[in-house]
Amino acid sequence: MLQAANIEVVLHDEVFSRTTPDEIWIAKVGQRGWLAVTGDKAITHDPLALYHLSRSKLYLFILHGLNEATPDAKAQCIRKSYAKMISLAEGNAPPRLWRIGLDGHARSFDFQSTLARMRRRK
Repeated sequence: MLQAANIEVVLHDEVFSRTTPDEIWIAKVGQRGWLAVTGDKAITHDPLALYHLSRSKLYLFILHGLNEATPDAKAQCIRKSYAKMISLAEGNAPPRLWRIGLDGHARSFDFQSTLARMRRRK
């Protein structure tokens, strides 16, 4: 489905092992200029991941509806959001994080402020 839409997809496990630390894959994906897509909303609460994101050149998109979806449903979710992701990446400097809802609306996530709040709580 994604190939038919001319969307090149590289899965995490095709390039990295499952145990690759966040700081490694975040840095490398950002250096390559790829867009990172996940369904993992928990990353917005992970201070270490947010710290490494802040030091990267990564565009990260959290697509709601991606987790627990079938492979076809995941592909459809990515295809539906792809043009929006490209437009957002082209119009903004990295690093950036957006959440895209089931309604297709993209919401920028201010991970820098979230990370600063987490640091103050320590």
